[in-house]
Amino acid sequence: MEYMTISEVSKKYAISTRMLRHYEKVGLIESMHREDYAYRIYDECAIRRLQQIVILRKLQIPLKQIQIILDGDISQAIDILEKHIEEMDSSISVMQRMRQALLSLVEQLQQSSQETFYSQLVNNNTVLEITNELPLSKHQLKEEIVMKSIIRVRMGAEDAHYGGNLVDGAHMLHLFGDVATELLIMNDGDEGLFKAYEQVEFMAPVYAGDYIEAVGEITHIGNTSR
Repeated sequence: MEYMTISEVSKKYAISTRMLRHYEKVGLIESMHREDYAYRIYDECAIRRLQQIVILRKLQIPLKQIQIILDGDISQAIDILEKHIEEMDSSISVMQRMRQALLSLVEQLQQSSQETFYSQLVNNNTVLEITNELPLSKHQLKEEIVMKSIIRVRMGAEDAHYGGNLVDGAHMLHLFGDVATELLIMNDGDEGLFKAYEQVEFMAPVYAGDYIEAVGEITHIGNTSR
């Protein structure tokens, strides 16, 4: 039986090691550990299951539903896929209506001056008729739902790269990258990366043996695709 390391799997299937660890955390795949090797390895069964997960994720099936598809019976899988098709049909219909409204608006604006832009926007009957039928974005953060991720880890000797067993700041930032991944998976079932750090301030040194708690919370959801 052939085995692959976590880095080999990550490279071959273009999946981050963070996501692979999350798949394990939620029970989608299982890794193995050998006495003579310190890192995760995956056998042929795990790789085959991962290939199935990748296919379903590319079809935009949420992780929770993927687990049901892979571990449940055939009727459950059919039901999930049929509902997904219905949702896609609905989305396609909405996108087509949006495209029709935008084309109408562009055509009318091309024949008007900048001074009449706002009046053209609210007086275009085609645009008004279509937009009245469209819902607001579903990506509205509900006030009663708090999305929060906490990662608690102990710094090991392998994390220390400076004299006196000091852990470098880049490793701390890496922990918040893991928190961000967890939050985005909670929000929409897919991973992501930080766009930017607004402010970073290291208040105290971190040493091997210290326990670290990294906490992240979603406070706002924008409209930028990622």
